[in-house]
Amino acid sequence: MHWLLLVRIGTRLTLAFGALLLLLAALAGAALLGTQRLATSGEVLYTQRTLPLVQLAQVDGLLGRSRVLVMDMLIDPGTANIERRSTELRGLVEQARQAWTGYRQSALAHSGLTQERAQAFEPLLNAYLDKGLAPAAQAASEGRYDDTVAQYSDHISPMAPQVAQAMAALTEAEVALAQAEFAQVQQVAGSTRSLMWGGTLTALLLGAWLAWAITRSVTTPLRHAVRVAGAIADGDLRAPPAPMGRDECAEMLRALGSMCGQLS
Repeated sequence: MHWLLLVRIGTRLTLAFGALLLLLAALAGAALLGTQRLATSGEVLYTQRTLPLVQLAQVDGLLGRSRVLVMDMLIDPGTANIERRSTELRGLVEQARQAWTGYRQSALAHSGLTQERAQAFEPLLNAYLDKGLAPAAQAASEGRYDDTVAQYSDHISPMAPQVAQAMAALTEAEVALAQAEFAQVQQVAGSTRSLMWGGTLTALLLGAWLAWAITRSVTTPLRHAVRVAGAIADGDLRAPPAPMGRDECAEMLRALGSMCGQLS
C-alpha cells in the first residue's frame, strides 16, 4: 500500500472512481449482452417453436370439427341442416389448408425428426381433405346422401386414425424441440444471472478494498502529522522523521519538519 503514498490524494480518488466506473460499465455491458441473448432466444422460442405448435393445434381442431360435421349431416339429413353444415365444412377444409400452409412456412428452419414427420403427415392430410372431407361436403350439399355415407365409411373413418396418429407424432417432435429451446433459454438466463452476481460481488469487494486502502493512506499520515503538531505545541522541536511519499500529507510533514528546524 506504500505505492499509494507516491500518488497525490486527488489522483488516488480519481483512479479509484475510474476503476469502479470501468467495472460498472463492464457489468452493464455484460447485462445488456445477456438481455439481448435472452430476447433473441425468446423470439426463436415463440416464432419457431410456440407458433408452429399453435398452428398444429388449429389444424387438429379443424379436422376434428370437420369430422363431427359430417357425422351430424348423416344423423340429421334435413335440407336446412345439410346446407348449414356443408357450407361450414367447406370453410373448415380451406381453413385447415391455410393453417397447414402457415405451419410449413413457420417451420421452414426445422430439420431432422420434425421435418421427417411433417413430410409424412402432409400426404395423409391432403388425402383426408381431398378424398374424404371435401367430397363429403360436396355430396351432402347436392343431396347425395348415399355418397356422403360412402365417403365417410370408405375414406373419412379409416383415414382419421392415421391422420391423428401422424399429427400426434409431429406434435411430439415439435414439443421436444420447444423443450430443448427452452432449456437453452434457461441456460442463458442462468449464465447471465451468475455473471451479474459475480460482477456485483467483485464491484463490492473492489470498492471496499479501495475505500479501505485510500482511507488508510490518508488517515495514517494525518495521525502522524497531528502527533508531530502536538509535540511542537508542547515544546518538542526535534525534527520528525522524514516522511515517505510525495502526496499532500508528506508535504505537510516536511513543512512541519522545516518549521521545527527554523524554530530551534
